[in-house]
Amino acid sequence: MRRLGKTNLHINPIGFGGIPIQRTSQDIVSDMVDVMLENNINFIDTARLYTNSEAMLGNALIVKRNAFIIASKSPETSYEGMMRDINQSLKELKTDYIDLYQCHNVKKGSHIG
Repeated sequence: MRRLGKTNLHINPIGFGGIPIQRTSQDIVSDMVDVMLENNINFIDTARLYTNSEAMLGNALIVKRNAFIIASKSPETSYEGMMRDINQSLKELKTDYIDLYQCHNVKKGSHIG
């Protein structure tokens, strides 16, 4: 495991990107989460823009949440928009916290804040 930046989060250098799971089934996603656990992969990256990715991961992580570092992101550029996305991400992921939240696909000239 490696320390993630200057945080106290320790992750496997191999992580899981959640974009492809939007085209699969819940059973496959649940199996993938089990395989990640078996291989000590503990970092999952997803986003509000990945259609049902957060929801399927949330379903698969219900009893395994504490084994993973979850990152998600929002394309919103206003405080209100980002807060809406954060709250929706929390709901979809079925968790009360996200370890790392990022700005996603922000265009030049966008105002965040």
